[in-house]
Amino acid sequence: MIDKLGPPIAKIFSPIINLIGKSHTKKEKVIGVVVRDKYIQAAEISFKKDKCKVDNFSNQQIAGIGDDQDFLSATTYLSDQVKNALDSIKTKTKDVAISINSSQAQIYNLQIPVMDEDSLREATEIGGFWDQFDETPESLEEFETSYAVVNTNEEIGIMDIVLVTMEKKYVEAYSNIFRLAGYNPVVIDLAPFSHVNAQGIELGQEGFETPNVIFNYTKESKNITISSKKGFQYSELNIIEADQVLLDTVEEVESVETEFWDEIFERLGSQIKQSLVEYETKYEFDPISIVTVVTDKTKIKNLSKGIERHLGDVVVKHYNPEDSMEFSNEAKKYMDSLSNKSLASEAIGIASRKLNSFNLPTNEIISINLLSNFNQVKINRRSKSLGNFCLMISLVF
Repeated sequence: MIDKLGPPIAKIFSPIINLIGKSHTKKEKVIGVVVRDKYIQAAEISFKKDKCKVDNFSNQQIAGIGDDQDFLSATTYLSDQVKNALDSIKTKTKDVAISINSSQAQIYNLQIPVMDEDSLREATEIGGFWDQFDETPESLEEFETSYAVVNTNEEIGIMDIVLVTMEKKYVEAYSNIFRLAGYNPVVIDLAPFSHVNAQGIELGQEGFETPNVIFNYTKESKNITISSKKGFQYSELNIIEADQVLLDTVEEVESVETEFWDEIFERLGSQIKQSLVEYETKYEFDPISIVTVVTDKTKIKNLSKGIERHLGDVVVKHYNPEDSMEFSNEAKKYMDSLSNKSLASEAIGIASRKLNSFNLPTNEIISINLLSNFNQVKINRRSKSLGNFCLMISLVF
C-alpha cells in the first residue's frame, strides 16, 4: 500500500497521493449535527465557485431525557430520537460531524515553544504532554483532548494553542448514540468553534486578519467568542436573573434610552467590553468595531441599541446566513421556521467540517476533533482510497 511506504519512497509518490487526496476530499460529504437537550439541527452544505449552498437543513424538537435520567445510560433511547430527527434530511450521507454545548468541555489557551506539525503530533500522541501546564488538570488520562494551532510567532519562538478536553465517557456516549442510529461520527466539536467556522464561510480566511466577535445570546447560553489569526478567546457572560427577566421584555418597550435601561445595559455591556479590551490588549489590536449576534430572539433592535450605547463606536450586527449563502427550497422551509435565522449558524459551521483523511489544507478557521479514534479513522479512509487507486491501476495495466 502506498500509505505504508517508507519516507523516501512516499516522497516520490507524494504528488500522486496529493491528487488522490484532493479528489477524495472534494467528494467527502458530511452532515453537520447540533445536539441539544430538546432539539437537533442538521445541515449539509456544498460549494460551487467558492459560493456556499445549504443543500439540506432541518430543525427538529426531541423529547430528550428526563431530569431523573442519566445521559450516559440513555444512549439507546437517544439514538432513536437522533435517527427520527435525521430522517428529515433527504440524503444518503452517513458521516456526521457533531457539535455539542461547551458546558461539557474545557477550553484552554496555552503557549508552547514553536514545533513543526509532525513533532507536535508525535509529542501529544505519546500522552502526558498537556499535563505539564498549570492551567490543565494534573492528569488527563480520563479525558479526550484536541488542539488547534492558532498562531505561530517565529520571532519569539512561541505558538498559541487552543486545547479542548472532555471526559472520555461523554465523547464515547455521543459516538455511540450516532452509531446506534446508523451514522458514522467523524468529528466531535464544540459550539463556539462551529460558530467561528460559520463566520469563516462568510468572510474567508482574510476576514480573520482582524478580530471576529460573536455574541451568542440564547436562552441556553450567553457568551462571547473572539477569534483572529493571532488568537482565540471564549468567555461566559453572567447575567443576573433580575436583569434577564427585564432583558427578555426589552423589545416591547418604546425606547432603551432611559436611566432605567442604561443601568441594566451597563452591567451587560461592561462584561462584553471587558472581553473586547482583554483581547485587544493581549493580541495588540486596534479597538474592535463590530460584534455579531447569534440569538433565538425574534427581534433584537432594542437589545442592539442598548449594548451599542455602552460600547462606544462598536456596531452590533445581526448574523443572517441568507445574506451570504444560497439555500435549497427544502432547507429554506426549515430556516423560515426558526425564531431567528442566526440560529442556523452552529449547524452550518459544523457542516463545513470534514474528516480530511489526507491532512490537506482547509478553509476551516479552527479545527477541533474530540473523537477518540479519529486518527485511526483517517488512516483507514486514506488506506481504502489509496487501495482503490492501486486496484484501478492494476486493472488498467
